[in-house]
Amino acid sequence: MFIPLKDLNPRRGYPIVNTTLILINVLVFFYQYTLSPQAFKIFMTANATVPARFPAWFSGHAPFEVAFLPLLTSMFLHAGIMHIAGNMLFLWIFGDNVEDFYGHFTYLFFYLVCGVGSGLLHVFFNLNSAVPAMGASGAISGVMGAYVLLYPRSRTQSNALGHEQIHHALGEPVAHFSRLLRPAEVWGQVVL
Repeated sequence: MFIPLKDLNPRRGYPIVNTTLILINVLVFFYQYTLSPQAFKIFMTANATVPARFPAWFSGHAPFEVAFLPLLTSMFLHAGIMHIAGNMLFLWIFGDNVEDFYGHFTYLFFYLVCGVGSGLLHVFFNLNSAVPAMGASGAISGVMGAYVLLYPRSRTQSNALGHEQIHHALGEPVAHFSRLLRPAEVWGQVVL
């Protein structure tokens, strides 16, 4: 099993937005578990993205904020300790370098757009589902995608089945694929 411990890609500044996002997620997680079981269920249902609320809004049976606000709030909810631990680990390891590259405000905007975008994509494919969706996985997937494109040759240190290893962040195939996104370098070689 691949569990990243850290990346070997130094950053220039302190990742204030990334650290704040992690702190907010952890605080909301602890708040969730201070609630009584009934209040917990109400809180989670009210703040999680429920795809079936969107057709209800389109037909005039639900207010706008009931359908759309949870696209934002659901990014800060997590279903259990392993859910939040995994998400925050990957955000901590990969988010700092992406924030370093984009800058604080652009990174925050990018993170939120990825989270809301993944929520909308989930709604699109599960339009009539009443099952609540929650977590920062969509936003973090966007951050990891940006990391791979920005730092295709970056290396990470991981603990794979109890043995520390150092390898490329997400593998050589990804590094190769990212070269296709730099047309001047690649297509210049193809033409010659």
